[in-house]
Amino acid sequence: MASNTSAKPVARTIADWKKNHDPDVVNVTKIKAGIEQLRKIGLQHYEYEKEFCTMIGVSPSIIGKYRERFAGHIVLSPRIGEQRQRFGWFATVSAATSARGGKV
Repeated sequence: MASNTSAKPVARTIADWKKNHDPDVVNVTKIKAGIEQLRKIGLQHYEYEKEFCTMIGVSPSIIGKYRERFAGHIVLSPRIGEQRQRFGWFATVSAATSARGGKV
């Protein structure tokens, strides 16, 4: 005869809450996933920040708060004439270092 006991519910934790509701955790997770997407495209691949934001679903005003944390992956383009500077997000730190003119 079958037992009528039900499975014990899985406890929700503070980590679960933060994963779903803490903007810092949510945004950092999206940025890390976006960098991983860039790696899958190619180890030297980059996206300009506007396109990177669209790709990961984070607004440019929000991503600015996280640039320092991911500085190794970011290169600011030099100003050439009237051309505006743009942030590029690179798949790897070594690619970003090379783009800055540094040695890997």
